[in-house]
Amino acid sequence: MAQDPKSTRFRRIVRAQSDFDALAARVADLERTHADAVHTFNNARTIMNDAAAELNQARAKLLVSQDEVSGLRRSYRRDAMQRMPVDILRWIFSEAVALPVATRHAVQADACWLLDCAQMPFTLAAVCAKWRSIALLHPAIWTYVSIPPPAPAGGLVHLLHTLRIDLVLLRSASAPLDIMINLFHAREGDWNEMDRILMSMIGKHCCRWRIFEMWLPDEVGFPEELDVLKGPLPLLERICIVNDHQEDGGGANYDYLPFVPKLREAVLWGPSSLDLTRQPSFPRLVSLSLHEQPPLPRLWCMLEAAASTLQYLLLSFKEDGITSSWQCTALSLPNLHTFVTDTPHDALLSRICNLQLPRLRCLRLHPIWTDRAAFIGWLEPLKDSVTTLSLCGNVGIDDLEALKVLSNVEELLVD
Repeated sequence: MAQDPKSTRFRRIVRAQSDFDALAARVADLERTHADAVHTFNNARTIMNDAAAELNQARAKLLVSQDEVSGLRRSYRRDAMQRMPVDILRWIFSEAVALPVATRHAVQADACWLLDCAQMPFTLAAVCAKWRSIALLHPAIWTYVSIPPPAPAGGLVHLLHTLRIDLVLLRSASAPLDIMINLFHAREGDWNEMDRILMSMIGKHCCRWRIFEMWLPDEVGFPEELDVLKGPLPLLERICIVNDHQEDGGGANYDYLPFVPKLREAVLWGPSSLDLTRQPSFPRLVSLSLHEQPPLPRLWCMLEAAASTLQYLLLSFKEDGITSSWQCTALSLPNLHTFVTDTPHDALLSRICNLQLPRLRCLRLHPIWTDRAAFIGWLEPLKDSVTTLSLCGNVGIDDLEALKVLSNVEELLVD
């Protein structure tokens, strides 16, 4: 049966009206939601703007407050420094310029020049008028004397450092000096007048030397400017001289270091480093290092002079330089705790067998000696005291068998 067109149209109108009413209701809901959101957003924007304005004001006040606090702190520190006793400032200055402990005992050419130690007195004197007056009246901070090793001989840099040293020597007044000069860069062709002027300047203050370390070039012999070492050095505590130059002929000069009552450490390197007085006196020597050798009779004289105080002994000799004709007497080193030798030579062994070392704890050696029986015989008296053994060079099974006599070794080191 066919539908009435009029009824169909009516139903379509009703359905369309229903959809329209639903959309109208949805639009009304969204408009209310949008209005509420706009209201909330406007309120939040107002709050945000107020907070931003207050934040900017607070930041500006914070900067002003920070400047005020910084100014008060600076004023407090300035007042505290002004009130600080002069003797405390002097102590602080002395600690600031003190040589590092490791540097005081290092045997390295590069360790002679310490830029911070050279600059520190001048830095302290440049802080303010009070510090400058204290620094200039405190000779103990002007005691480090050195130049950088690469300074070209005769160049402007060398000249400026020479002038700086002259000023340091002047400001140090009568304070003990720490001389650490590395002239290893110089060669016979450029060993010039400026180097000799520098050494002459230092030599004039030899009575104030506390540390004297000098590295001389291979091509240059022992300079006459260092003849001051033949005079008394009452404050000298450490001496290190390195000079590999081979002298041509001539007799030995035994006039060096005749009076060094405070000497505690001596490092002599090279066949021409120093020839000591025939009857040396080392009442406080605790450390002796000899790289290459003096003649064995002179070595024995040095050991006899320091026998009661010596605690550290290093012997590094060339094998072909040890004569076997000289006979030595027995010698006791009652306080020696460390003995180092890298010379595997029976001529040396025959001498050190005469050393009595009752308190030796650390032994470093090159164990390759041909006279195995003498080697074991030398180790036998040390078996109860040696606790640290260090070996250098090529060590074989037979060498280890010989070293088994040291039954109390707790630490074994192998280079």
